[in-house]
Amino acid sequence: MYAPVCIACNRHVAGSLRRPRACQDDDCALADPAVAGPVPDPAAPAWVRLGAGPRFLLLKHIGRRIGLARYAVLEVIDRDRGEWYVVAAYGQHAQWYRNIRRQPKVRVWWLRLRAVPCEAIICDRIAARERFASYVERNPRLVRVLARLTTGAPPDLARADLVDHLTREVPVVCLRRTGAPPEQRWDARIAVAASTARW
Repeated sequence: MYAPVCIACNRHVAGSLRRPRACQDDDCALADPAVAGPVPDPAAPAWVRLGAGPRFLLLKHIGRRIGLARYAVLEVIDRDRGEWYVVAAYGQHAQWYRNIRRQPKVRVWWLRLRAVPCEAIICDRIAARERFASYVERNPRLVRVLARLTTGAPPDLARADLVDHLTREVPVVCLRRTGAPPEQRWDARIAVAASTARW
């Protein structure tokens, strides 16, 4: 009779054979996935080398079922120092959004920053509305197209009504830095490049 084993260290763990799980031992590679190696998937650094600019980031999150690393390319709708704001365009059914609700420890690649440890925080309605208002002001035409495609928003909504619609339908997530090694700290050159880049 076979017993389920951890998908990382092959220890016997509780669970079913159809749905293997990671163990919780401290020395297991998946005990704290967000602090594991920089990028286990060779596709991730390849995407980073493309240089998508400050408007997009690469998010590493952990699957809620079997604990494997997953990646998502997300648009940054707003940012502060050490914080990135992204949206789940398809609502609460987006897989990456469901994963970060289960495991908020993530890593972010953005410009020259690599594998920055962050915590995913779901914004409340007030904070989400502020970020959407800024985003709509910067990209009014693009936001209308995206809102119509993803949420079915009418094309003739006033700007304030569009912001209210997006706030109701689309979750906003803040990716906040939780600390990083010295080589991953904020670089002043990155701040200048981000502030002068066109969105």
